[in-house]
Amino acid sequence: MNNAISELEPMQSEILLERDIHLGLATTAAVAVAAMETAARSLQGAAEPTAPTGPTPESRARGRLLAIADSYLRAESLHQALEMYFDLMVMHADTPEALKAEERTLEVALRHEQVGEMRQARAIYERLA
Repeated sequence: MNNAISELEPMQSEILLERDIHLGLATTAAVAVAAMETAARSLQGAAEPTAPTGPTPESRARGRLLAIADSYLRAESLHQALEMYFDLMVMHADTPEALKAEERTLEVALRHEQVGEMRQARAIYERLA
């Protein structure tokens, strides 16, 4: 048993490192897109609105992060999707994207329950509580 656990530890470290790399790239890409949109408006001579008339760069970036997490979920990369959902909930609490991330996290826990993976479901529920 201890041998099996020690064999899994390097894999877990690799998964966490890969998740951190993907999250960093996703965050950088989302912020870069928002900055390019702002620069494009500036180059076109459009004045910055005095009152917000649409989504802010921050909300667009959060939306892109949620979309990336959703794509991980669709690809069945549940670990990566969950980590991004939890990051959205923690780093951007009280935003619409955080609420959607929480809903999707509950859906993943329910999936685990439905196939009898109670430990995984319980871990998710406990992390949400």
